[in-house]
Amino acid sequence: MPAKSSFKWPEKLRIIPWWGTQVDTARSWGKLLEEDTGMKVVVGAETNTVNRFRWLGRVGLSDVTQAAPAETSHMVRGDRKYGVRDGGPFQVRILWQGTKASACFFTRGDSRIKTPYDIKPGTRITDILPFVAATRVYDGLLAWGRVKKEDIEWVKVYDNKENIMAVVEGRADICFNFPTTNVTREAAKNPYGLSIVECNSEADPEGAKRFREWDPLINFYPVPEGVLEGASGKWSMGGLSLELTNERLDPQLVYHLAKWLDENWSRYKDRHQHNKFKTRELLMKNLGETYVPCHEGLIMYLKDLGLWTAKHERRHKKNLDLLTRYCD
Repeated sequence: MPAKSSFKWPEKLRIIPWWGTQVDTARSWGKLLEEDTGMKVVVGAETNTVNRFRWLGRVGLSDVTQAAPAETSHMVRGDRKYGVRDGGPFQVRILWQGTKASACFFTRGDSRIKTPYDIKPGTRITDILPFVAATRVYDGLLAWGRVKKEDIEWVKVYDNKENIMAVVEGRADICFNFPTTNVTREAAKNPYGLSIVECNSEADPEGAKRFREWDPLINFYPVPEGVLEGASGKWSMGGLSLELTNERLDPQLVYHLAKWLDENWSRYKDRHQHNKFKTRELLMKNLGETYVPCHEGLIMYLKDLGLWTAKHERRHKKNLDLLTRYCD
């Protein structure tokens, strides 16, 4: 491998995250990276999660995307829509720490549904399978509220905007969405506003346990203050996401990207509110919990800092073996 001092930045870096806040975040630090390195940082957007991983893993249209653990697990398991020849599991790798993300079951502000136990037979919930790969979160929600899936009235929607607007327009009672997306923020401006189905694992650990039997990668936290009126401060799903790449990306490039993201955090942290979570400390916390292997370049950087331990190495090898078995 060439010495680190001989490294030259490539002409282009391609980042394709989910449309909305993730795009704004990537542009906020990507612009500074572009100025520092002379590299063209191209930030696209895609709400179809199958495509985002397909383009990163097999097609070669993307170098970096951001994803939460539960979302990535659908790809690793080849769930439903991921089970296609140019999709499915691939040798995904951690590049750096992403952000702290929240996801919610949204209702209209005047809804009577406040907790999972308010969900009764006949409740109308959006069926997002036409554009999302898997829906274990809905299975978890219904298990929490002890409601049978066949007793729900499923309202078909075909994209993220229709998903949230079905609730705003009164065609559905509940939808699953992210409070930071542009379509959610716009939908919240309706005269009734938006609220959420609170999933408080602290107040109801048994309900949360039933949820996690369907999706064990989900954690529950209060939605950060200021994220979205009607959701902020209430308990919902959340956790740490990761900046992901594939094993093919040049280790020297990953080494220098990780180094830049680490050393320049103080310069870009205030360019977007979600950048405050892109710290080395949260990365190290994430590495103690994740099932995704680290990229060789990231490992090189952490070794140079003296942060890569025998425990990290053991977990990395276990994660790599797990992922390889899914790929095979």
